[in-house]
Amino acid sequence: MGAVRSKVHSCLYTSIHQVHGAFYILVLVDDLIVASKSLDGVQKIKTSVSATFKVRDPGEVEHFIGMKVMRDWEVKVIILSNPGHFIALL
Repeated sequence: MGAVRSKVHSCLYTSIHQVHGAFYILVLVDDLIVASKSLDGVQKIKTSVSATFKVRDPGEVEHFIGMKVMRDWEVKVIILSNPGHFIALL
């Protein structure tokens, strides 16, 4: 797909598509998160991956590696929290 591994983190891959712009793929074992400003770009990556691998698409990410992922679409903010970790510490 032309994605390049990040020099900052080995689980992050990035690429720039001529039509859909930049996209990011975060890989952890057998889980992927695909992010892009374009939903069509995200779908293109999902289609490409599913052509090669058996996949299950649960939709928008709500939890990932123990973190809760919340979005505020109006202000374009993503909030990550780790409530399970705090509860364990208490």
